[in-house]
Parts: sequence; structure tokens; C-alpha cells
Amino acid sequence: MAMARNRPKRFPWVRIILAYVVISGAAAAYYYVWGPGSLPVVKTAEVTRGDLRAELSATGVVKAEEVKIASEAPARIELIAVRETDQVRRGQLLVQLDRSSLEGYVREAQARLDAAEAQARGAEQGVRAETANAAGAMAVASANLRAAQAQLERLQHGARPQEIRGAEARVQQAQASVNQAKADLGRLDALHRQGAISAQALDQARTAAEVATAQLNGAREELRLVREGARAEDIAAAQAQAESARASVEQARALERTVELRRREAQAAAAQAQAARSQVSVARAQLERAEIRAPLDATVVRVDAKTGEVAYPGAALMALSDLSRMWVEAEIDDVDLDKAKLGQEVTVLAEAFPGRRFRGHIYEIAKSAEPKLLGRVRAKIVRAKIRLDDASPLTAQMEVDVESRPVVARQALLVPNGAVQSEGDSHYVFLVNGQHVKRGPVRIGAGNFEHTQIVEGLREGQVVALPGDMTLRNGQRVKVEM
Repeated sequence: MAMARNRPKRFPWVRIILAYVVISGAAAAYYYVWGPGSLPVVKTAEVTRGDLRAELSATGVVKAEEVKIASEAPARIELIAVRETDQVRRGQLLVQLDRSSLEGYVREAQARLDAAEAQARGAEQGVRAETANAAGAMAVASANLRAAQAQLERLQHGARPQEIRGAEARVQQAQASVNQAKADLGRLDALHRQGAISAQALDQARTAAEVATAQLNGAREELRLVREGARAEDIAAAQAQAESARASVEQARALERTVELRRREAQAAAAQAQAARSQVSVARAQLERAEIRAPLDATVVRVDAKTGEVAYPGAALMALSDLSRMWVEAEIDDVDLDKAKLGQEVTVLAEAFPGRRFRGHIYEIAKSAEPKLLGRVRAKIVRAKIRLDDASPLTAQMEVDVESRPVVARQALLVPNGAVQSEGDSHYVFLVNGQHVKRGPVRIGAGNFEHTQIVEGLREGQVVALPGDMTLRNGQRVKVEM
């Protein structure tokens, strides 16, 4: 019994371990159920002030002014004097055409011109002859018509008093002439019997008396006709004469119409001659350009023809580009059009030159959008032209990327995009105050891929929550992660 009372006591390790486990579990349960471990962890950001830059990205193609070189007439190519990538100077020989065929075109055009000019001269001479003939015929016919109409009018209406008085005066004058002639004849007859004058002088006096007597008889007959009036057959004859004269006038007018037709023919012939002259000028100009030369300092970017082929008008033989004046034609998505402005600075990047950044400015923006060939069916693009400050060593038709970060709002209040929540057309953020968040409405402005401009509802230095996929409630207690 004494030995039993003297055994050493064991240390209570099991009880201690059990107690620790119980206490640790209770502490963990309190932390994660009722304590800080139960709070959602929220990242935060401070409201800052700074410049907001838009992000503009587009693709483009380097362009250069291209000049197509072509022949103006069909001719065989004797020589192509340049190759692709050659630098040429203004006036340098590019292509030599066969002169013999071009000289043949000149001869043919000259022959057509000679024939056309001869026809024009003949037509003009015909016009002059027809004009003179028609004018003479009209003058004669008009005079005859006037005389016939006057004669018919006299016969139809009888003699006027002044005509009768004139006829009487002519009878009296003729009677006086007869009396004088008979007196002269008597005096000369007496002198002839005396031998004072010759028989010839006496005969002349006798003839003069006979003529005077005949004139007196004619004057008396005229006076009788004037007093008595015209007979029906005389009026009929005068009417027939007037109708004949009118017909002659119509024939003369027909000649005038013929002259007008001849004049139009002459004008057409003159026009054909002028056209033939133009053809000669063109043919001679084509001959002079049998040597096709560079119209400007440029680079040969394409050669389409070969020696020995036939060059046809309008068909490109080669193309030149002035690579010293290049630009980029960018395709901007229509939804990004508000980020592109005239004069805006951009950066051009090319895969062929990694690390190189080419500076340029937008100088033209198209007024209309056009469908985008690739990608979204309803997507559209707007073309913009960019002038490069230094285009070397870029080449025409090279594909490039265009970037720009224009300032769209200066010294604006900015928050990360993740801080802004939407509900319909309204926007709000969760302000962080200690371990609680408070929902507050905001009015937003511009934005980019990182930040949103706050126009109203926040102050610089305030802290906002970045909920991510988490759903927060107004007044909710959170654990802040800075």
C-alpha cells in the first residue's frame, strides 16, 4: 500500500490539447460568422483630377499621288527605258514608240484635211454664185412685177387727170415741132431753088418734118387712148403680164431658199474641214510624243508593258508615284468618329519598321460613312487622311496602324471605370467611409478604356469602391483592401 501511494502523477496533455482545439474553433467561428472575417473584401480607388485622353485606334494604307502613263495612239513599243523602283526626273524618257505608224496617221489626217478643205472651198464658191444669181433674178423679177402692176392699175382705173394733161402737153409740143419743121422745110426749099443750099440739106429738112409729123400722130393717138380708156383685151394682157411677173418673183425666192441650203452645206463642209485640222493637230502631237517622258519627278511603282507590244490609247504602260508627298488613308470606326478631329496629331506604326513612330496630323475627314468590308455586318467606317511629317522610309500601299490619344477633358475628376455602376439611364458609385459603403448618384462625361469623367456627384480625394462582380448594398459594412 505504501508503494502505491508513492507513484508519480501524469501531466494532463490530453486535456490541454482538447481545450485548445475548442477555444480555437470558437474563435474562428466568431471571426468568420460574427467578426471581421464575415465582411466582403472591397478594393477601392481615390477620386483624382487630371487630363482624360481618348483612345483612337485604326488601320490605314499609305497612299501616294499616282500618275498613269499611257500612249495617245496605237503604236508598237520600241523601248521601255525604266524599271520598277527607278527614280525618274521630269522630262526623262520612259517609253519610245514606233514613229513610222504615227507618221502614217499624220499623212492620213493630212489627206482628209486636204479633201475637206477642197470641198469647203467648192461649197463656198457655189454659195457666192448662187447668191449672185438669186439676187439678180430677184431684182429683175421685182422690177418687172412693179411695172406690170403699174400698167395694170392704169388700165383698170383709167388715166389720172395729170396723165391726161401730160398727154395733151405732149400733143401740143409735137404740133409745135411739126409747125417749125414745115416752116424750115419751106424756107430751105426756096433756098434750094435759088441754089443757095444743097439737095442733101433739103432732104434732111424734109425728113425732120416727116419725123415731127409722126411724133404728132403718136402723141394724138396716146391722148386718144388716155381719154378713151383701155380695152378689155388690153387689161387681160396686162393681168397676164402681172401674173407672169409674180411667178418670176416666186422663182427668184426659190433661188434664195436654194442659196440658204447651199450656205448650210458650206457651213457643214467648213466644220468638217475644222475637224480635219484638229485631227491633223492631234496626229502631229501624237508623233511628237512618240517619246513618252516623265511628267514629274517620281518613282516608277509599276511597269505593265513590254517591248514589242502594241500600246493602245488609255491602256496603262506604267505608273509613277511622287513618294515625297505621301499620306495615310485611315479607316476609323464610325463609333469612334468623335475621337477624330481635323488637325489632330496621330502616330503611325508599320510592322516593317518596329520601334519607329511616324508623326502625322489629320487633314481631311470624309463626310459620309461606308460599309466595313470585314468584321461586323452592320459596321461602318469613315475615311480620314493623315499628312505625315516625314514619310520616309514608308512606301505606297503599305498597311499601317494609326493611334492617337487626344485630350477630351482637361483637369477632370476621374475614377476607374469599375467604380461606376449603371441602373437604366442613371449612374452611381459606392463611396467608402470607414468600414461602410454609401451609394451616391453621379453624372458622367467622357471616358476611355481606363477612366470615366465625373461631371457631378464626387469631389477630389474621396474614396470609391471597385465592386467587380460583387453586389453591394447601401450602408453595407465591408472590409477595405487598399
